[in-house]
Amino acid sequence: KKNPRDSSHAKSHHLSHPTIENMSQLSSGTYAGIVRSSPIVKKMAKEFGINLNQVRGTGLYGRITKQDVYAFIGNGGQRHLPLGEEAQIDASEQKLKTTIEAGQELLEGVPITRQEMSKMRKLTAKHMLESVRTSPHVTTTFEVDLFNVRNLRTKLSTQYPKSQGYHFTFTAFFIEATVHALKKHPHMNASIDGHDILLKQNINIGCAVAIESGLIVPVIKKCNDLSILEISSALNEIVSKARNKQLSPDDVRGGTFSLTNPGMYGSIHSQPIINQPQVGILSIGAIVERPVVVEKTIEIRPTCQIGITFDHRLIDGEGGAKFLVDVKDHLENPKE
Repeated sequence: KKNPRDSSHAKSHHLSHPTIENMSQLSSGTYAGIVRSSPIVKKMAKEFGINLNQVRGTGLYGRITKQDVYAFIGNGGQRHLPLGEEAQIDASEQKLKTTIEAGQELLEGVPITRQEMSKMRKLTAKHMLESVRTSPHVTTTFEVDLFNVRNLRTKLSTQYPKSQGYHFTFTAFFIEATVHALKKHPHMNASIDGHDILLKQNINIGCAVAIESGLIVPVIKKCNDLSILEISSALNEIVSKARNKQLSPDDVRGGTFSLTNPGMYGSIHSQPIINQPQVGILSIGAIVERPVVVEKTIEIRPTCQIGITFDHRLIDGEGGAKFLVDVKDHLENPKE
């Protein structure tokens, strides 16, 4: 029986009976055979424009898995096709196989009713798919004590009441804290153009707003020097325009960083998709009252989880965490 570590044996293109001794080599992708992958993986490689000969397989016998392809992309793997139309597949091409029985359409034996997507939903689906294909997404989450923000919000609401046209939501304070952090971390307020980093001079915050036909992201422009009063006013205006279908094309253009607040529906934590060509998006969880240790005593405080999802091509884990530290610190120690 040949030694599985023999060089001539290792170069063979066929190994019909791997032993326990060489199984670890095979599962770690050292098998020197033909490129092994499933039809799904080969389809992925075609979509991403990847040469599978350059991808290290971690499956049995060096088989290339979907995770291997994602890891290759995340590590800056070379693309052999540009990320343009020829390297992408439109969502409309991803057809499921259905059958017709007695005039009823079935999917895997289950009766279905077919409904075409709205134009907005089609555009959203395409944009989200392109974002996932473009950016390796990473999410970091922190918990924030909103006791001081709540007190400041109450104070400002008394000084500037609704009767005078003011309305302070917690989201306005999250925007202000985000702008503060973006000034300290300019790479989070950037875009990637090939191997170039495009640093934005303005901080334009996109705020996801749910409307009847889907999700839209109007933009608050030039937040760099806006006060909490100005941010609150601008936020109320764009949300009102979005819900009343009064947004202009300019209102949804030019965002440099985005916020999404699924917490208003009760979500504790989320991992949103980056709004291309931005490199980060902040998610806000539900504000809940819970026991918190404060100077060795237990108090009931309003808390929530905030998360930063960032493009790992530009932002490392440390950078994402430091950004969120500054957002958290500004929320827990707000200035009037």
